[in-house]
Amino acid sequence: MSTQTADTWHIGDTNAPLPPQVAGSPVFGNAMEMGTNPARFLVDMYHQYGSIFRIQLMDHIVTVMAGLEANQFTTHHDEEVFTNEFAFTGIQSETGPTVTAQPNAEHRHLRRLIRPAYGRSVALDQVDQMIKIADAFLDNLTLGQSFDVFPAMQRLVVNQLGQIMRGQQVGDYFDDVRLFMKTMLEVYQFHMKPLSALEEPKYKRAKARSFEMAANVLAYARENPPGEARAANSLDLLMNSTDLHDMAFGPEHLLSESLGPYLAGQDTVASTLSFVFYVIHKHPDLLERLTAEAQVGLADGTFDANSVRKFELLHNTIVEIMRLYPVAPIMPRHAAHTFEFAGYKVAAGDAVYSATTVTHFLPEFFPDPYTFNIDRPRGRTGTFVPYGVGNFACLGAGMADVQLLVTTAALLRRGHFQFDPIDYEMQFSVIPLPNPGQYNLKLLARENEI
Repeated sequence: MSTQTADTWHIGDTNAPLPPQVAGSPVFGNAMEMGTNPARFLVDMYHQYGSIFRIQLMDHIVTVMAGLEANQFTTHHDEEVFTNEFAFTGIQSETGPTVTAQPNAEHRHLRRLIRPAYGRSVALDQVDQMIKIADAFLDNLTLGQSFDVFPAMQRLVVNQLGQIMRGQQVGDYFDDVRLFMKTMLEVYQFHMKPLSALEEPKYKRAKARSFEMAANVLAYARENPPGEARAANSLDLLMNSTDLHDMAFGPEHLLSESLGPYLAGQDTVASTLSFVFYVIHKHPDLLERLTAEAQVGLADGTFDANSVRKFELLHNTIVEIMRLYPVAPIMPRHAAHTFEFAGYKVAAGDAVYSATTVTHFLPEFFPDPYTFNIDRPRGRTGTFVPYGVGNFACLGAGMADVQLLVTTAALLRRGHFQFDPIDYEMQFSVIPLPNPGQYNLKLLARENEI
């Protein structure tokens, strides 16, 4: 471990040595550990090597930056030294232009244009739609029916995001959108499948159907301008703006943005909801209190920015679950420029993982960090970062906060569930993102039947 502190940094060429490399398998490197529990592995390596080290993922060498000082460095110097342009190039080749895969200047421009359409207020304005969709999910279940939680949450989340951000639910396109996203992640992000997977007929059909849906969404936006029928969304913002070169955004850009809400939240929010329902059903006393809070909090049918106060227990529960089970423990980047951090060199072009949520598990910030405790303080700035840090942090973080709270409350208000089988124990999975594995809940009662 370097004797220099992590706040020692320098942008530009340096004679500093490369970060230490974590020992691993000659063939797989550290892929097995990262494929088992990446958050836990990175915390352990942080304690062993410090705030910067290298890992091997098959034939890829990746520099990892972790800890509070690394989070602070990334927050303040993100686009000075990092770019997302290369980390998401593969996915962009399938979806068309995406915000995350643009060069830094274009990324800033696009993010500034569409940010208003991804804000907390957009979700708050359409809470009634989110509750309606959650109610429809419950109404479609029969008493005693058992369902696989993660895909159920994926469908629920995508329908909500499609409705509030595009005015259209995913409907019959869900399986296509899900396969489209999952295959891209397996090929380009997790390197689990070869490029030939993109040539398989089932993938090609899913991709074609996903773009068919995107074309319908775009046509709807063009034929139904913002007004009484629907609020303005990110498509409207792009159609009424220009790129950095003062050129109108073309069809590829608009189709990609049309797909955005259906792709982006299906794994992140759904994974977190899956953890939420797993954890609260492992704590029956907490579940009883949360159910009572949800029934009282949603009793009058209103929900606005001040309503969060009615769900203090649920809010604290979700925050603690996001700390303990982060679904985005790393942010993939590349070094745009050579720099030195904590006495080690990162060269321009190097792949970098910002292991932002390592701080969630450091006892100096969160005592007894692997214990579930909804009463613990939030922690100092830069230590609780479930949505990432810097200019590439999740654009829809505020919207996700509202969606997580409202969806959980809506399901608990009317539904009473239990594990099926009742003694299920978490089988942690990292595909497509960290989640509690395949588990089922059974609907025991609904509304007045509870």
